[in-house]
Amino acid sequence: TQEQERILEETELNKRMVFYGAAGTGKTMIAVEKARRLAEAGKKTMLTCFNKNLASQFPVDVENLTARHFHGLLERLTGLTPPDRQDYDDYFEHTLPEGGYTLFSQLPQEQKYDAIVVDEGQDFRPHWFRCLQAMVKEDGEFYVFADSSQNIFQVDPSGLEALPASRFRLTVNLRNTTSVCQRWIAPLSGAKMRLGLKDTGEVHFHAWNTDSHQLRLLEKEVARLLARKIQPRRITILSPNRREKSCLAGVDSLGGCPLGEVGDPRADALRFSTIRAFKGLEADVVLLIGVRPDSPVCSRPDLYVGGSRARYILHIFHRGDWKL
Repeated sequence: TQEQERILEETELNKRMVFYGAAGTGKTMIAVEKARRLAEAGKKTMLTCFNKNLASQFPVDVENLTARHFHGLLERLTGLTPPDRQDYDDYFEHTLPEGGYTLFSQLPQEQKYDAIVVDEGQDFRPHWFRCLQAMVKEDGEFYVFADSSQNIFQVDPSGLEALPASRFRLTVNLRNTTSVCQRWIAPLSGAKMRLGLKDTGEVHFHAWNTDSHQLRLLEKEVARLLARKIQPRRITILSPNRREKSCLAGVDSLGGCPLGEVGDPRADALRFSTIRAFKGLEADVVLLIGVRPDSPVCSRPDLYVGGSRARYILHIFHRGDWKL
């Protein structure tokens, strides 16, 4: 779009920028394109994010470009390995980032990155940004793309806010149809956006009382979607909880289609993911299940992230006492 091209041109003049944008405004698309252009210009470039599934969509065959999720990148650079599971949190929260900071703060400038591009910047702790800033040259380029409404991990935003960089806001939604924007994204985020898609799309709400009732409703809607000749691989079921703690516990198929995970290569498979694992990704049809008012993983940011993954059709399966 014109807005995206203007942003890419702006970064030619301003080497340190933070871009804010609601879900669907093309943050990841711009981040990837910017990283690609930097690498193709011969600059040693890093493209990173927190989410492993999102990072798996990054290009891997571009010369001069290292594209990987933050902790995987640090493990490769530092040689550190995970400890016993009981120490996982401290390892990922502190040990790895501090190891990366120690390593790169001692390196000469010529061994650091010419440019770093960060997607989903709202997921990064203040000391993670400190680590990243140690990895880029003093006169290097540093770009961050973020959406504060998607702060599902309740990260302290001071690190992002304190970055010495210019700010720019993305305003055109390029992913979601009018219905998804107006009936889901806007009420949950308060974001004001211009719509880039002309398709009106669909949003449907389904109230359930028990898990078995929810499963029956879900089976019914999957059958209807398949009857409309919508390909199974275009349909993703998102849940606040893992499958074994959802209404799909023990369920291997719906509507005669196998139920797979994100990245399942089978064309006839429906996809299932938790909301948090699917952050930054998108699907043509999203069935958002397990929505209830008394769950900490059904926070407004979580639900905003989940529903905003839908390009065209969104179905929300909520307990009867839940209200938007």
